[in-house]
Amino acid sequence: MTPTDNDLPAAIMQFQDERVNPDACDAAQAAELENISSSPPNDLIICKDGSRSLVGKHTLDDGTECVLKYYYPKNLAKKINYALRGSRCMRSWIAAKVFSRLGIPTAAPMMIHEQKGAIGITIKQSFLACHLAPGTPLCDITDEDVLQKVASQLDMTFTTMASYHISHGDLKANNIIVSNDGKIRFIDLDGVTIMSPKKKWIELHKRDQKRFLKNWSSDSAAYQIFKDIIPPAQPSA
Repeated sequence: MTPTDNDLPAAIMQFQDERVNPDACDAAQAAELENISSSPPNDLIICKDGSRSLVGKHTLDDGTECVLKYYYPKNLAKKINYALRGSRCMRSWIAAKVFSRLGIPTAAPMMIHEQKGAIGITIKQSFLACHLAPGTPLCDITDEDVLQKVASQLDMTFTTMASYHISHGDLKANNIIVSNDGKIRFIDLDGVTIMSPKKKWIELHKRDQKRFLKNWSSDSAAYQIFKDIIPPAQPSA
């Protein structure tokens, strides 16, 4: 059963206090992830190595494939801000938990770990582990039958997101993974906002729509299939 708006704020407060997702991470996996939460494992397959984060694929001892993300605040102001207002890592964790709760497909979150400074007013580093979402980025899908199947799922998903004033924040097509059987999953949830005030959400929703359609040229088959699936934001919504 889909939760109501009244349920979600309380759930989000609970998610902020959780560190392990028992639905996606057992005790042995949690212990193994804890050991690599401060420093990447030597066999990490790096996907992105930037100034603010390191992202890579890793296989746990039991064969579970996962994605590890290490966040590094750039300066003292960011470290304090993240401690007071919530880090990008925490935002991604909460978003993944909310998506799972609402039936929005995403990679299952496993663990979050944040290292605070000595007096607790800064976050030195954050760590997030999720199950790997196997498949092909949507930007690489050209088969029209698959695109139609994806469009049907996105239509339902974007409707749910609109109902809860959710914005993804970075709808590049490579942030939507399509599995071999045509099922979608959203990844890279750092920019997600949830239950935004009406006026702010309309602005964010329009940005999502614009960024999503920017993935394809207007004369492409994908553009024609996807152009109407994001519901317009209505001021009265």
